[in-house]
Amino acid sequence: MKPALARGSIRCIGATTTGEYRKFIEPDPALERRFEKIVIEEPSRQEALTILRGLCAKLEAHHGVKISAKALEAAVDLTMRFDHDHRLPDKAIDVLDLAGARMNVPALSMAVKAGGKTKGAAKVTAAIIVDVLAENLHLPKELLTGELKGDARSRLCDLENRIKKTIVGQDEAIRAVCERLLVAFSDVATRRGPLGVFLFAGPTGVGKTELARAMAEGLFGGESNLIRLDMSEYMEEHSGAKLIGSPPGYVGYQGEGQLTGKLRSHPYTLVLLDEVEKAHPRVMDIFLQLFDEGRLTDAKGRTADASEIASRMVKGLVAHLKATKQIHLHVTDAAMEILVEKGFSAELGVRHLRRVMDEELHVPLARQLVDGGAKRMRHAVVDVVDGKLALKI
Repeated sequence: MKPALARGSIRCIGATTTGEYRKFIEPDPALERRFEKIVIEEPSRQEALTILRGLCAKLEAHHGVKISAKALEAAVDLTMRFDHDHRLPDKAIDVLDLAGARMNVPALSMAVKAGGKTKGAAKVTAAIIVDVLAENLHLPKELLTGELKGDARSRLCDLENRIKKTIVGQDEAIRAVCERLLVAFSDVATRRGPLGVFLFAGPTGVGKTELARAMAEGLFGGESNLIRLDMSEYMEEHSGAKLIGSPPGYVGYQGEGQLTGKLRSHPYTLVLLDEVEKAHPRVMDIFLQLFDEGRLTDAKGRTADASEIASRMVKGLVAHLKATKQIHLHVTDAAMEILVEKGFSAELGVRHLRRVMDEELHVPLARQLVDGGAKRMRHAVVDVVDGKLALKI
């Protein structure tokens, strides 16, 4: 092809991934300079919605359905949040395609019974998009929607009491775990990474491992979604490869890691790192990306303005509640002062402020929402009463 391209006797447009380009095209400079490289970036949310609206009529005609505007938005928003293996707009189109096909299955069976005549096109709604994604990604529907209903709500609301029947004498640890899960499932705050990360510290035999098993029982109805890793098997620096797979050029390169392989197929899982203190420090470094996706240049927070950081966090929470739940939240100046005072830590930096935000704002709001207060909650005020933060609905 190179001589023909150089003479201009043929014209060629190629499409490939960035990885394949680096592997096959870049090593050949004569071939590379025959082409002008154009990098196609993933579209933004608004651009993806525009693309879907343009394709909507074709998808409707192909499947014989109607697709609501909310379904288009759900396809983009939910795949952006939960499907990290694929890219827009492809992953959103795939979900709409599957949803249309799913609606057609009962429609076809009804058409056979009615002699090939149907009363009208089925409608693809946001709820159908949630069903399709939940099935494909092995995630619970309540996690995708941020709304707890029926059995899911009663299961989570009663989780603390049920765990206390199994684990005795660890009420404080159980409360902390259940509050974190309430915040995660109620979708009060935007989140990155896992729903919750806990470190159970204490002497042997006090119930640390049993608490993890009780969580699995309470959340999943059994230990089928519990990945237990004995970290005493990861005492060597190189043993981290067993978790994430071997690097290129090493034996077992094509094989899945013991942790990553299971998490890719079932991301909604409880991972128990038993005897974590025995693992090599370099092995534990692997989990930093998993535990805390966001990073700050100065992790100590000594030069940062804690009023400013807290204000940004509160503004983010206010915007999130208004956009997702139509709830107007106001945090008074006095409440902000309490948050900053409690949240400042020269040693722990912003991480400590996040914990205080969780305890003082996210948990009370989550309790109201999970208890069914979302329907009546339209305005919420966080103020100071008797020197403590108080939530008024």
